[in-house]
Amino acid sequence: MPSIKKFNRDQSKLKRFLTQIKIKINNKGLRLATPFDKIIYAEMHLIGKPLKWFQPYLSEAQMNRVTTTN
Repeated sequence: MPSIKKFNRDQSKLKRFLTQIKIKINNKGLRLATPFDKIIYAEMHLIGKPLKWFQPYLSEAQMNRVTTTN
């Protein structure tokens, strides 16, 4: 499976990016066992403004111990 290109705010590529992330996460299986692991994996593929926008959500996820129910 091809690698995921980092996402940098091109809205025309957002749907493709999200689909690729979902496919990769589903194929990783147990290596991404927790919701927080999945968040970190997606965050690793962001750059520029999307990364800056995402960082507060990442901090909240770290502080609140993300689960499948929140």
